[in-house]
Amino acid sequence: GDGVTARCHIMVTPDGERTMCTHLGVSTEFAAENLDADIIAQSKVLYLEGYLFDKPSAKAAFEMGAKIAKDNGTLVALTLSDLFCVDRHRDAFLDLVATHVDLLFSNEEEILALYKSNDL
Repeated sequence: GDGVTARCHIMVTPDGERTMCTHLGVSTEFAAENLDADIIAQSKVLYLEGYLFDKPSAKAAFEMGAKIAKDNGTLVALTLSDLFCVDRHRDAFLDLVATHVDLLFSNEEEILALYKSNDL
């Protein structure tokens, strides 16, 4: 399709801190029609990237993909991706986690924000 490929430049300092400069490119147009049910059904894990969750069409694709995965014994993994993603999508992420997600990837700040807690 049209659009440019996504990119992410990750800069890591000697003490292990990282800064990411990301351009999501055409991946922001991700929608249900981009899913291949047969591939999801044959996979061991469906990995959902929180950065792609902004548009309603992407949310629908996440839900459809997760349902296909669950119906076929495929594990569903979700990355919260960023504190700002959590803040924008908290309720929808919580629903996904409760209903579909088997593996949740986050850092400490993201997981605390998801559950509105200050105690890990």
